[in-house]
Amino acid sequence: MATLGIVGGIGPASTIEYDRTIIGAYQERHGASSAPLIVINSIDAHRMLGLFGAGRLPEATAYLVAELRVRVTRALLDTTTIHARAAVERLWP
Repeated sequence: MATLGIVGGIGPASTIEYDRTIIGAYQERHGASSAPLIVINSIDAHRMLGLFGAGRLPEATAYLVAELRVRVTRALLDTTTIHARAAVERLWP
């Protein structure tokens, strides 16, 4: 089974929501007795805000992706792009 890797999860509330939503959708397709393999790279918000505030976006991105690649070998999703597309679809269908 493939492992899903997500860059995101700034805090417990968002991490729980990612987990709940993905597992629910997976179980609708594959049955309630199974669950997907998920790795959510929860970030150190203080570190990331410091890097963002200093305009060091490439460094922040490289750090997040490198950390996730250590844990996941099969899938990597850019949740920022996914969320942006979903927002556009909802607002301007």
